[in-house]
Amino acid sequence: MIKRFVKRFHWMAAVALAGVVVVGILALGCGGVTQAADPNPAASSIVGTWRVEVTTYNCSTFATQPPFWSLLTFTEGDSGQQGTMMETTNNPALVGIRSPGHGSWISTGPNTYSVVTEAFILGEKVLNPMLTLQVGTQKILQNITQTDANDWTETGAAVKFFDASGNNYATGCANAKATRLTDSDSQP
Repeated sequence: MIKRFVKRFHWMAAVALAGVVVVGILALGCGGVTQAADPNPAASSIVGTWRVEVTTYNCSTFATQPPFWSLLTFTEGDSGQQGTMMETTNNPALVGIRSPGHGSWISTGPNTYSVVTEAFILGEKVLNPMLTLQVGTQKILQNITQTDANDWTETGAAVKFFDASGNNYATGCANAKATRLTDSDSQP
């Protein structure tokens, strides 16, 4: 009878220990997920999704085109000082021939960032008598200054177009201003 009691006690202790280990693992796992999914970005962070009004202009004459909208989403890398980004646009000049953009960002100082984006140009399109877009890529190089937690501006972005062989055949310029996308019902 004592042997049976000892065996039952060891068995119950083993089950209890296993339960504690499982609960501990689940608690640690859930804690990690909670930290990674924190939806409240820091006030000085570019991380998140931004609604961006873009105005392109001729780099020589400064003549502007009507503005259009883009959405940019920045994700944080390991150091918190750099990361990746994705972008999509409703630029009427590129509808149907441009892929979404992908790129990276790096912090260059307090609330300032350097961003590079690249997208595929999937077909030819005559934009004006002087410029026909060709199959290849579009690269955007921009410097962003975050003015507060929910706004940023960018001046003098370089927009470059490369043909399928990698030759730069056109360059443009752009300015932008952005507002952080929120769950507010007053944003479009």
